[in-house]
Amino acid sequence: LLLLTVGLFSILSVHRDNFYLMEGYSVLWFVLMYLTGAILKKHSLHTVLSKKLCLFAVAIAFLITWLSKVLLPFSAVPALQAHSGDLVNYVSPTIVVMAVGLLILFSNATVSERASGILSFLASSAFSVYLIHDNFYVRMYLISNLHKFAVNFGPVLLAVYVVCCAAAIFLFCILADKVRIGIFRLLKIDPLAQRIEDFCKSGFRKLCSLAEGAAEKTEG
Repeated sequence: LLLLTVGLFSILSVHRDNFYLMEGYSVLWFVLMYLTGAILKKHSLHTVLSKKLCLFAVAIAFLITWLSKVLLPFSAVPALQAHSGDLVNYVSPTIVVMAVGLLILFSNATVSERASGILSFLASSAFSVYLIHDNFYVRMYLISNLHKFAVNFGPVLLAVYVVCCAAAIFLFCILADKVRIGIFRLLKIDPLAQRIEDFCKSGFRKLCSLAEGAAEKTEG
């Protein structure tokens, strides 16, 4: 039911933001994507769906997305021109299919022990990379303004520049998060957060017990 809900939200929000998903930048969409990943793991769908099927789905979804962005602007139909970028945003069904397909493909990938250690080191800070570089102020006042001169580059140089900048931003954000982790360890933030979490869980359980007791008395 949840996956069906995600699919409906995705399809219905391609053209019009009916659920205020903000093209995938809303908290609601993040929660839905997190739960989707949890469902994939809970039911071990990476062991059920074959690599060939996932690769085929990713390729078709990518092709549809790319063609819609490249060809629709040249369409003779104004309505199609207006929707040329609809499949590119994060709530697009084709983007979701690619995300799920790639997740399953990499879940089935086998790597060496050394490579696994490196990937684990980087993956533990991947979410922090997103939070840092896609922060409104960082993106608007730092990243965007730094690259204005690149509009004069040729296609090849621009492609190399984009890849190098993406790698540099990723590594810088990883470094920033590792520094943050070190500071949190010195200040013992994680044990404090755990105690707060345990306290909240205990309070929630007590509230549930009281509610159940009140319901039983009412029924009696």
